[in-house]
Parts: sequence; structure tokens; C-alpha cells
Amino acid sequence: MQAYASSVEEMDAAFTAWVPRRRSQIHKTHREVIGERAAREHAALKPLPPTPYLVAERHLRPVGKDCLVAFGGNLYSVPARRVRPRRLVETRATKSQVMLHSTAPDASGETLLAMHPRAVGRGARTATVTKPGRARPQAAPLGTRRPCRAG
Repeated sequence: MQAYASSVEEMDAAFTAWVPRRRSQIHKTHREVIGERAAREHAALKPLPPTPYLVAERHLRPVGKDCLVAFGGNLYSVPARRVRPRRLVETRATKSQVMLHSTAPDASGETLLAMHPRAVGRGARTATVTKPGRARPQAAPLGTRRPCRAG
């Protein structure tokens, strides 16, 4: 076998020739024929679920005096009426979104405090407030919000 392939087709041909030899060898860790074990494992696989699995980072973070939670070098707001400074909140972050949850459900059983688009880069401050009579949160200038309740 050559050390380097000069084309993709040549590399595919070398791989196709190598696979049967490798599948007939005994694996050094589990001491089974690789092809037989692969067939057994392949038969045990189940179909993928209809909805994709949500991959999210989960961390506990303290709420700051200004109702901001630090995550990934950025700051995200939580509603002042629902948290106190230094209280821990759970941060659940996907590739595009950051969700802040309380560690204990409220009277209605809800834990979600706030959802924000995930900031790109570092040093961003994402603050949203819900105006009375509006269904969607709106961005608010950071200096206009009330501070978190003390104690």
C-alpha cells in the first residue's frame, strides 16, 4: 500500500481493499473478530428518533446584583421579580440559544426564567424585559432596568 494517495479515487480504492482485511482480524482489546462484532452491533442498532436530540450545556451560575448571569464570557439577564442576587440558576445553552432556569419550580411548576439568543464572541450583554400587554420580550438598555432585589 502506498504511503500517500494521489487522488480521491485512489484513496477510496485503497480503503476498499483494506476494509475486508481489517474486518477479518482479531481486535486486541476485546479479542473478537472485528467483522463479526461489527455485524452483531449493527443488528442491535435502533432507528433514529423522529426528532433530533437536543444537545445543551448545563451549568449552575449565580445571579449578580444587576440581575445578570455570566456564561461563556457574556452576560444574560433574568427577571428581577423572580430572582435574588447570589441565587443559583441553571444555564442551559444550545448552539443558538441560552435558557436560564430556576433550580426550583414556581407555584405553576415552571422553571424557565428567560431565553436569549446565544451571544457571538465575548463581552456581550443580553438583556430583555417583558412590557405589560406585550407577548414578546423586548430589548432594554442596560442602564434603565431596576436592580435585583436584595436579600
